[in-house]
Amino acid sequence: MAFARALIRRPKMLLLDEPFSALDRPLRLEMREFLQEVKESFNIPAILVTHDFDEAAAVSDRIIIYEHGRITQTGSPGQVKTAPANNYVSHLVSC
Repeated sequence: MAFARALIRRPKMLLLDEPFSALDRPLRLEMREFLQEVKESFNIPAILVTHDFDEAAAVSDRIIIYEHGRITQTGSPGQVKTAPANNYVSHLVSC
């Protein structure tokens, strides 16, 4: 419902702050797919804030990882997973 309300105004971008955090795993997976469909159907970019690397990797073309307010690493989900910049990123992608 919130997605529908947000999209009715035809925004130039979506900002999603932990949108799936209160959902159980099956619904979270379903909503990831729904978000991908929305992004493609409306041709709209989205910024997704999350602490879950797998969630970010599932719906993102590019990931930016912050550590203590500073950018630690950027890249595609595959790049970040296979070549973590430091121990902090390595821990995030392995959880």
